[in-house]
This record gives sequence, structure tokens and C-alpha cells, in this order.
Amino acid sequence: MLLQNELTELDTYFKDIENKSLSIVQVPENKYLCIRIDGFKATRNFLKDILVNEEFNNNLNSSYKKFFQSFKKYFGKDKQSSIICSFIVNDEVSIILNKNLDNDGNRVMKVSTLISSFFGSHMTQSYEDKNIFFDARPLILEENEISQYIRYRFLISKRYAYWKVLRLNKYHNVYEDEIKKNIDNSIQAVEEINKNEDVDKILSTFKFLVTDAKEDPKFSENPKKNKKYLLNDIHTIIMNYLNYSNKT
Repeated sequence: MLLQNELTELDTYFKDIENKSLSIVQVPENKYLCIRIDGFKATRNFLKDILVNEEFNNNLNSSYKKFFQSFKKYFGKDKQSSIICSFIVNDEVSIILNKNLDNDGNRVMKVSTLISSFFGSHMTQSYEDKNIFFDARPLILEENEISQYIRYRFLISKRYAYWKVLRLNKYHNVYEDEIKKNIDNSIQAVEEINKNEDVDKILSTFKFLVTDAKEDPKFSENPKKNKKYLLNDIHTIIMNYLNYSNKT
């Protein structure tokens, strides 16, 4: 299957879930809440005209570490971690929370505002002269949809990475849909101008973080060597954690 065909299917599927999730007040039993936060105008202000903004990336990663330490047990039951995994890319963070949480962890609006305000506050502290805001979008997921969702956000971000390299190199027709909205054509165009190394620099900033301990939750970056984010690999990593976490 072409990557763009896969991405189109995933995009339709998860946009439908996102729209349906907007009307849900409380996470249903045995479902998983995903909160995706996006920086408000952060791409334009920090990322648009530079291949990789190391300072912004470091600040966002630092914010996530602070968030994880603050929230890893806040909503969790007993020794259960509140957070299963997260995907950090550009100015976007997708956070998958565990099921059946305590301390209002099932209240969609409350969790959404807590997470977006935490990141906005911490990121703003990193810059003396800029205020940084994040909006939050909730999605209610089934267990088998978690890995598909990470794969979806990876493909969206990968397409943008290829297109960004083309735009920075003033590739012809870069704003046409056949390039901008088609990952397969963008990949081919980057190969034509021999700029795959630039794309690799962007892809190397993507982070997939999985909670890897139960009693004292911490996260590890996965996949460490395989940066292709293949669906089977992602699913195996997530299921390994869930199977371990749910043991009594």
C-alpha cells in the first residue's frame, strides 16, 4: 500500500473519532483518553523557517519530563501509571492516558485543560519575551487503536517533514496538493534533489516515549533504533506495557 493511501484511511478514521469525542464528558469504562496538544502559532514563530530548532525541541522535551514527573501517578490507581505513552513531534504532543483512572482522570475537559495549561506555562517560562499557548484535542480510543493512532501522527509528521525540506529548498510546485498533501510524491521529490539527510535530521527529533516500569513509572524512548514507526512494532511495544501494567 502506498503511504498516502494508508494516511488517508487513518486520517478519515481518526478525524471521525476526534469529532465524536468532542461531545463526551467522561471517559467510558475500559476506554483510553488521548490528549493531543498543539502549540498555537508555534510552528510559524519557532519552526517554519529553520530545518530543526534545537532550543524549541529541548524546551518541549523538558516540559514533557516535568509533566511526566508531575502526572505519572496523579490519576493512577494504586501503583498504576497515569500515562501509557506519548508521541512528541514539532510543536505537538500526543499523550495516551491509562484506563479507569482516579482523581478526575476520566473527566475529559478537566484533563484537557490541565495538560494544555501545564505545557503552556512551562514553555512560556523557557522564553523571557514570548507567551506560548497550547490547544488540546481529546480522543477516546479502544486498546487496539492506540498503536494505529501513533502510526497516524507519525505519517502526518513525516509528510510534513518531507514537504518542509522541499519548501526550504524552493522546490517547484511545492504548494500544489500533489506535493504538499501526498507523502509518496514528496518522498520522490526529496530524492530528486538529494536532500534525504535533511529529512533524517527532522525525523530524528521525533520521540515515542513509553512508560516502562510499574511501581516507579519512568519512560524510555522506543523504538530506539528503528525510526520507521512500523505499526506492528508500535503495537508490540504498547501491548507489552499494557500486559505488564494490568497484571495483578
